[in-house]
Amino acid sequence: MKSSKLLIGVSLSWLLALACSSVFWTDWETRWTDSWLVKKAPAQKLDDRILLVLIDDKTIERIPQPTAYWLPLLGKVTRSSLEQGAAAVAWDWMPHEVDEKTYKAVFEKGWGQPLPWTDLGEAANRFPGRWIQGIFPHLDRSPGQDYRPASVVMALAGRDGLAYLNLSRDKDGILRSQVAAPLKLDDPFWSGEVVPSFAARVAEAGSKKSVSGPEVIPVAFCEPGRFPRVSLCDLLDSSDDGLKLNKIVEGKILLLGAGTPLFQDLVTTPVGQMLGIEAQANCLNTLLTGSLVKPVDPVLYWLFVGALSLFFAELGVRLAPWQSLLALLGWGALSYQVCSLLFVRYDLVVMLSPLALGPLVALLAGGFQQWFYARREQARVRNLFGRYVSPSVMEELIKDPSQAALGAVCQREIAVLFTDINGFSTVCEKKSPAEIMVMLNVYFSEMNRIIFDHGGTIKQFVGDEIMAMFGAPQPQPRAEQKALETAVAMVRRLRILSAADPEGQGFYQIKIGLHRGSVILGNVGSEQRTEYAAVGDDVNLGSRIMGMNKALGADFLISSDFAKEVTLPDGVSLRSKGAHTVKGRVEPVEIFEVVVDE
Repeated sequence: MKSSKLLIGVSLSWLLALACSSVFWTDWETRWTDSWLVKKAPAQKLDDRILLVLIDDKTIERIPQPTAYWLPLLGKVTRSSLEQGAAAVAWDWMPHEVDEKTYKAVFEKGWGQPLPWTDLGEAANRFPGRWIQGIFPHLDRSPGQDYRPASVVMALAGRDGLAYLNLSRDKDGILRSQVAAPLKLDDPFWSGEVVPSFAARVAEAGSKKSVSGPEVIPVAFCEPGRFPRVSLCDLLDSSDDGLKLNKIVEGKILLLGAGTPLFQDLVTTPVGQMLGIEAQANCLNTLLTGSLVKPVDPVLYWLFVGALSLFFAELGVRLAPWQSLLALLGWGALSYQVCSLLFVRYDLVVMLSPLALGPLVALLAGGFQQWFYARREQARVRNLFGRYVSPSVMEELIKDPSQAALGAVCQREIAVLFTDINGFSTVCEKKSPAEIMVMLNVYFSEMNRIIFDHGGTIKQFVGDEIMAMFGAPQPQPRAEQKALETAVAMVRRLRILSAADPEGQGFYQIKIGLHRGSVILGNVGSEQRTEYAAVGDDVNLGSRIMGMNKALGADFLISSDFAKEVTLPDGVSLRSKGAHTVKGRVEPVEIFEVVVDE
């Protein structure tokens, strides 16, 4: 039964852990992964071929004409860079259409040239596939509502030279993963063409080989500003100096784009805000370096979560609540650090939610099971001892129910008290059963209270007889002294009650026997019915001493072994009754009468 409840708790934790893979927990997983990306960013491996060519504030200040008329300059830089050994030149920048009349006016001002696309056309013809023009189709808008470069630029780039720039931001506007698979553009302008992603196309052009990867790549970001960069105007200044330009661009993959917030091309990422061209560089770098994070094997992962849940369920059963809480907090911190380490150093993604919540639910299930069994055990202890021991002893037993467990056995020195009513049979002949029961209840209530006040345990009632123990089930310092004081208090209390009842409607005359010795203590019976037993010759002797009162003309007798262990209270004295043979004993037992002054 216990193990089945444990399995139920573990099953519940598994169900909740499985729910962690649902959308409900995605936000938490995302936050944790973001924090790991921040840790990883400073040491993220960079492909040294990537070079950013920025249209920055310096470039804007140096070039007087509006950016719409920069096509000749961009073409010149592209052609010169490819001639000097650049692996590829990719534009995250779209020159727009300028009508012939406007361009003629611009030319007359000395801002342009009659054929602004000459250099670009030469670059496209001489270095096919190594110049990539980015496009930005608005996939969620109506046809024709996207940003397109000038038609002559698209014509020169051709189908193989176009790539989409769209970044795959999450709902919170943060770029974490990028679609790397080709997209089919349904806009009639594109005639259903399939266009590759910017990062994938540039990676193929720069490495001159096919780059494989998942359709959606988690971007391995580096810190903003880490990629090498050069201002467009500096590159323009070097375009006529082949040797100087060669040193800058040879073997490089040039990414040309906005390099100032002025163009509002900013992207929010887990590692901070960065330029759009930097975001594209991070996507490209992820593909080139193969820094693709991988999930752990799901079968092994969930087996581990299950085993972990089982372990924490067992902890919940065995540990105190505060210990369980410390264990859970410790595991939470450890699992976070381990998951972070696996992500940062080994590019492994481990879902943290199941690792944290699985043990949490298992711990709660185990804790509930512990509470349930503790309450059941307390109820059993109360049922077994509730009417027979004092409240203080009861609380001690509840704190440690093992002392009252079925089969728990110990041998201990205790004191036993036996008492019954003098002339009980004679009174029963004169009273009705109902009257006898009322009188007994009053008598037992008074005697019970006195026994409990002195820490005694009522072993049993047999008719009018009471058997009480001192030193069991809990050890009790000076148990013999407590037993003597209890018996004296019983005698004195009955005298007070007798004086207050001139008609004699109660039981006030009793005989008492006290003894001490070694007994076997333990619970006997079954799960359905259990009795606390005290077994031993000294228990029998205590009962026989009480039975000797009538023969010796006394009401209160103790053994010599008992007398040696006690200090007589005020108003109490002993009177020797000599040594007597007792059934079950070879040697005579010396008996003393206890005299309690009026």
